[in-house]
Amino acid sequence: MSSLIQKKSTENVTKEIIQILEKLNITEPVVLIGHSYGGLCAQHLSKIYPNKIRGLLLLDSTSVDLYKLDQLDLPYLNENDSDAAWIEKCIEYASLSPLELSKQLAPILTENQKKLP
Repeated sequence: MSSLIQKKSTENVTKEIIQILEKLNITEPVVLIGHSYGGLCAQHLSKIYPNKIRGLLLLDSTSVDLYKLDQLDLPYLNENDSDAAWIEKCIEYASLSPLELSKQLAPILTENQKKLP
């Protein structure tokens, strides 16, 4: 594997984030935001470099304890959130046109939320 191309792992992503902070000469602690797999990486970075993190915001993040969900008896998730159901939903979304997809994924806002700027 080329030295320029590394396998993605939370450890490698953590190193890349630290390199970016150094390159940009950011020395003060940062607020780190992570979504999905990025949340797992953000958790890893915050454990390895706690002095570099001022705050951590996780959005629909993968958890280091994700395996524990499989051990829970959650009837709704067991029936509606299986790997097979997830794959089926991905295939369904992939077959939609961009317009159909945006309509399908459009957020459902309450009347009060619609008034927000």
